[in-house]
Amino acid sequence: MAVGAIFECQRRGVSMPDQLAICGFDDLPIATSINPALTTVSVDRVEMGRHGQVLLQRLAGEAAPHKKIDVGFTLRERQSTYAASKGDRGSNTIAVEPVLFIQAK
Repeated sequence: MAVGAIFECQRRGVSMPDQLAICGFDDLPIATSINPALTTVSVDRVEMGRHGQVLLQRLAGEAAPHKKIDVGFTLRERQSTYAASKGDRGSNTIAVEPVLFIQAK
């Protein structure tokens, strides 16, 4: 979706990141192939999948532990956001902590 937003901004003449900063999720290969390159949040999908098996166990009716799992993330700063394009972190930077919650019904 973020890549599509970049293309639409370009079509409409919106300057990135001066007028609009865009950040995506998943760090797909296309993120570095477009101009401006897309800033993304990257997570370890393999690790997330390992922990996701607990959800599948619960859906199958098996006993599974109740716990909060933090798989971590990496912010890949590129030119679609102001900080990366200007070489600094703006005062509007917000820290986030993505967490995978596993909860039984």
